[in-house]
Amino acid sequence: MIIYNETWLSNLRRLHAVEQDYQDGLVPEIEWHAVQKASEHGFYSPNVFMRVGLFALTIITSVFSSGLLTAIVLSNGGIDNFGWPLFLAIVHYLALEYQVRVNHHYRSGVDDALLWISAGLLCTSFVMATDAEGFGLACFVFLLAGILSLRFTDAVMSAVCFLTFLAMVFFGWQKIGSLGNATMPFIMMLVSAGVYRLIRLKLDSVETRFYAHCMLVLQVASLLSLYAAGNYFVVKELNDMLNGTVSKSIPLGWFFWAWTVTMPLLYIYGGLKQKNAILLRSGLLLIAAAAATYKAYYRLMPVEYTLVLCGVAALLIAYLVNRYLSAPRNGFTRKQLRKDYLMEELQIESLIVSESFSETAVPLEENGREFGGGQFGGGGSGGGF
Repeated sequence: MIIYNETWLSNLRRLHAVEQDYQDGLVPEIEWHAVQKASEHGFYSPNVFMRVGLFALTIITSVFSSGLLTAIVLSNGGIDNFGWPLFLAIVHYLALEYQVRVNHHYRSGVDDALLWISAGLLCTSFVMATDAEGFGLACFVFLLAGILSLRFTDAVMSAVCFLTFLAMVFFGWQKIGSLGNATMPFIMMLVSAGVYRLIRLKLDSVETRFYAHCMLVLQVASLLSLYAAGNYFVVKELNDMLNGTVSKSIPLGWFFWAWTVTMPLLYIYGGLKQKNAILLRSGLLLIAAAAATYKAYYRLMPVEYTLVLCGVAALLIAYLVNRYLSAPRNGFTRKQLRKDYLMEELQIESLIVSESFSETAVPLEENGREFGGGQFGGGGSGGGF
């Protein structure tokens, strides 16, 4: 299913695993060169500035070329159906396959742009053909984003896949009626928690070894959606939108307020307890969301005072956590530690040995022109050369 050369992907993972240790001076020069030689790949992956430039250039080229073709077709009779965007989507996707398979582009900006252009054109064609919206459109985008994220290991596309999955659940559960609207927050909580749990179980799986960035994005997205599903502001505004009302409070308001305030703290506690940086950082981020939610309904002081107090609280929490983790606590610390077993996993010593003995030395054949044999310290000062 994955389009990239898996051997090259494995080599790239190995290089990234050792590169930081080499930059920190933990890996000797000779070992780093041995890893580089043993982990060669043929991907074209420029730096981030080149990637952004190539992305923009590809977008501009696509817009002008597609616009020119569209103008030519319009002058010969016009286009008013889904066939034309479908044709353009196929052309862009074939160009994407060519760039990846033949030119070996890997996150170069060109493949990123072609991926999103082809996906957008396919969605446009689908909407023009079916007039789909809501549940039907969410299902199509979910399938499309899922296939593309699996094939091209694109992290942002995997986030789109997750969001459209939530949209599928939302629109599908809404069809139940008033009961669906009333229980929507709890269903979204269960779905988000289930997705997060599934991702955590699959983190060390062989099937997901090339999807590290996708798994990271999905963890963050599921944690944020889990919090948003019970956030008081989100629940109240969504309830008013679904029912066409303007309410001052909602049923079980105390529960959603408790969820809004305590979940960031639980994330922080869980991050410290489980040694999970994603949970910890998500909790720190959501403290601001909790403060904004409270400020949306209660005004005890001017906005500037509220912002100052929230900033002081965030700094205080960061200071306390930093102080608490200054020494290792149950295997979790603020210090950047290196894994002692990293060199063993990569077997760098065996790479050096194999590279050293990969070519057997051939003895030179004596032909009467050998140096040495001098009477006064060598250097060819004897009777011969």
